[in-house]
Amino acid sequence: MLCALALVGCAAAGCGGGSSSSVAASSAGEPTKAAYIAEADAICQAYKETSEPLDAELKELGESEDLETPRGKMHLAELLEEEVTVGREEGQKIETLKPPSEDAGIIERWIDVGEEGLAKISGAADALEEGEGLKYKELAEEGEVLVQQAHGIAQGYGFKVCGSED
Repeated sequence: MLCALALVGCAAAGCGGGSSSSVAASSAGEPTKAAYIAEADAICQAYKETSEPLDAELKELGESEDLETPRGKMHLAELLEEEVTVGREEGQKIETLKPPSEDAGIIERWIDVGEEGLAKISGAADALEEGEGLKYKELAEEGEVLVQQAHGIAQGYGFKVCGSED
């Protein structure tokens, strides 16, 4: 379960949006798919580099016996919230990019799934802090499913970094 939650960093890549950006445009003034992918992947790469220490700490905590203690559970909740915060910041950066208009629907779906995944992970962290183990497990599992969906959407669109799971 914890390994899946560590993927929240990758799920955050699914939090992008679509207003304006510096993405290269085609001759018709529309951003090209390749340029959009390149720019979003650059944001995702920077995010992954930022989140690596958090991911490592989540993994280490998940492999320790400390996770079963109240202190360990609180620490996990704090780490998950930190990942969600960083993921939402990444999402805000991606929201400045304008996708090609013909791809707006798939990008919107990717964004929505990513945002929903972050909300579930945040809810799981809250449940953990409140001592609601069953609610935590349920929300964490739902978040994991959404993380995988966001990866699938991103990979299907052609993202290399944003769609990767490592």
